[in-house]
Amino acid sequence: EAPFEPNLVLIRRQKEFEAARCIQNRWRGRKAAEEFFKRLMRHRERLAAIAAEEDYQRQLAAERERMRRLLEEEAEARRLAIEEGKRLVAEEQAAHEARLAAQKEAKRRQLERLWGLQPTMPVLPARPLTDRSPSPRVALGLRTPHA
Repeated sequence: EAPFEPNLVLIRRQKEFEAARCIQNRWRGRKAAEEFFKRLMRHRERLAAIAAEEDYQRQLAAERERMRRLLEEEAEARRLAIEEGKRLVAEEQAAHEARLAAQKEAKRRQLERLWGLQPTMPVLPARPLTDRSPSPRVALGLRTPHA
């Protein structure tokens, strides 16, 4: 019997096939890794964009809150200024009325001194022109009736 002779062509084809499969697997692995890293980079970019948008919205909300507080403070300052102005006007008006009352009282006292400390005479009501009744001064005895 003849000894076993290996088929060199078959062996060479088998080795070429295995080498091609190894190269193909390496290529697939490299492509898969590239796809993975591309997806990872896109995911990180999306996360960064979301974080930037959230940060922008936070800054916007903080600025809105600051402006609202500023407007509230200005409105409060305006309200306090108006109240202070009203109070000052009321005080000035009260002081003016007090000065007028004091002047009136001083004038009354001066007139009383001039009249010899007599009380002021009350003003009597006027009688109607058509009435034939005696005048109030005559009725009070302050004047004699005319004939």
